[in-house]
Amino acid sequence: MKSEDKQSIMVIPLDEFHEMKQKMDQVLNLFTEDKKQKSVSNLWLDASNTCKALNIAKRTLQDYTTRRILGHTRIAGKIYYNAEEINQKLNENYVKPKVKL
Repeated sequence: MKSEDKQSIMVIPLDEFHEMKQKMDQVLNLFTEDKKQKSVSNLWLDASNTCKALNIAKRTLQDYTTRRILGHTRIAGKIYYNAEEINQKLNENYVKPKVKL
């Protein structure tokens, strides 16, 4: 058996183990949160998914695009909409209820 194939065992006090695990969890959470933020901000929807998200017809979406209510990008003739921008527009136009529930 090669010396590289051997496994070794290290014994550490339990409190040090918990401290090390807590620090590793914090680092993992940082990476997870960063990934979530990037995935939402970089999410682009095609026309079909945008219509489903907004519950509107394709013709209404075309009107929003033509009137530049929603920004878009075009790649090889296909139009994509930024999900973060759509959420921002929805929040900007939110009307608060008069009565608390």
